[in-house]
Amino acid sequence: MQCKDLKAKLAALESNRTVVQEQWDLVRKYVVPYRGQFFRGQVGESGVDWRENRDVFDSTAINANNILSSSLHGAITNPTHQWFGFRFRRDGLSENREAAQWLRDCGQITFETLRDSNFNLQVNEAYIDLTSFGTAFVTKEVLETDDGDFDDFLFNSVVLEEAYFEQDYRGRVCKFFRKMQWSASMIVTKFGDKTPEKFVELAKKGGVDKNITLVFAIYKRNGKYNPSKISAPKEREYGYKYFLYDSGEQIGDEGGYYSMPTLVMRWRNTADSIWGNSPAMIAMPDILTLNQLVELILDSLEKVVDPAIKTTERGLLSDLDLGPAGVNIVRTMEDLQAFESRARFDVAELNREKLQGSIRSIFYVDQLELKDSPAMTATEVQVRYELMQRLLGPTLGRLESDFLDPLVNSAFADLMRYKRLPAPPQIVLDSGDPAVSIEYTGPMARAQKLDQAQSLQQFLGSVAQLGEINPDALMKIDWDQAVQLMAEYYGAEPKVLKSAATVRKERKERDEKQAAMQDAQVAEQEGKAVRAQGEGEQTLRAVQ
Repeated sequence: MQCKDLKAKLAALESNRTVVQEQWDLVRKYVVPYRGQFFRGQVGESGVDWRENRDVFDSTAINANNILSSSLHGAITNPTHQWFGFRFRRDGLSENREAAQWLRDCGQITFETLRDSNFNLQVNEAYIDLTSFGTAFVTKEVLETDDGDFDDFLFNSVVLEEAYFEQDYRGRVCKFFRKMQWSASMIVTKFGDKTPEKFVELAKKGGVDKNITLVFAIYKRNGKYNPSKISAPKEREYGYKYFLYDSGEQIGDEGGYYSMPTLVMRWRNTADSIWGNSPAMIAMPDILTLNQLVELILDSLEKVVDPAIKTTERGLLSDLDLGPAGVNIVRTMEDLQAFESRARFDVAELNREKLQGSIRSIFYVDQLELKDSPAMTATEVQVRYELMQRLLGPTLGRLESDFLDPLVNSAFADLMRYKRLPAPPQIVLDSGDPAVSIEYTGPMARAQKLDQAQSLQQFLGSVAQLGEINPDALMKIDWDQAVQLMAEYYGAEPKVLKSAATVRKERKERDEKQAAMQDAQVAEQEGKAVRAQGEGEQTLRAVQ
């Protein structure tokens, strides 16, 4: 695409979001005061007014948003545990020990590669945007070595005010724009000898603090592309360009991606809008009311701490001195008194607690925070995660569809393309359809599976009790499948389970040994019977 077409599309997207921008400004001020374009319009850190949010008098929403975003990070993409894995959609491949172990290794390598990158740092910022603004962006790039080999993943949580996007009929990002403020020195270090001469000269003169509006645009190319092999940047499905916002002048060469690198998360979809809404937006009336109430309480408190002075028109003979050790001359000792405001702090505090409780409830803080006791039992932890699953179920489903699935799939494809994963075993290659599904194993997903495991255990226990009355009930259960499901629910390593072929072989050997033992026992019993009969006949003949 030409830069002028991209510039026109960006202008249209900017015009379409002017209304929602007003809501974002409220969220930025009262919920995430140090997130977003805090340095917007500033020359540098020396020109920042750090008292910009001094008229925010209550931090309940700020704290609640931090708790919710941190809980999401720990429950969904916990960096201390492998929170996803892969499984074959075909049962035959899943039961093959070699194939299952290969897929397990691929999942572990993919997770470790993500963990070794800056993913956890950037996704935490994205969760903060998600719970506050309702929409968050994360970009993923593959860094290559000088010889074109895989080096690392690079993630970036894009500030919401900088991001503009267009989606296709399936709700996926098809065009993405990032409107950035860069200095001349940043442009020079990014583009090197491709930098326009005017910025090179500006950087040499020390114009490092002069902000230049630069646009980074990603778009889908027309044509067919093969994402499974390494190809030149212009032969990839998605292209990107940098250009100046004012003039549309392109800077640097056109690049390319194998897949759309921008992932968009939305807490809830807003009707007839591509932007999401969030708990912060729902709680905004209470947030504004609480902030105004606390401001009123502080004003009233000032009157109580440092009350006004009342006196009669002729009661004061000197100038009023309210400083330390001040001396005031009055006609009588009763002529100078403090004016009591009689403020109802009890009523104000009651309403303050109600508003704070309402805000915390909207952010699910009461359900997400640990109780006051020193530690929680394993059962309490599981119940809490189950409660989170019910409360945040719709959001979690949307996150998996819009963010986690594309992220893991693209990371797996990138590592496979650059041959950073082990070669698949022959049984996978011969299958013809080795379709793979993502299986999430984070704390919340594990809590859900443990609930399924407990249900299965209770069912099998009930059947076992029935089997004591009627043994035919046990024949209704496929015990191999029951053990396989229990292993999946508990996240057992594939190497713990024997392969189906090994199980069949061992069972056959066991049955043959049991049959041989039975034959030996029958032969022994028959021999005893023959010997007993012979001895009886001998005894009978002796008597005769």
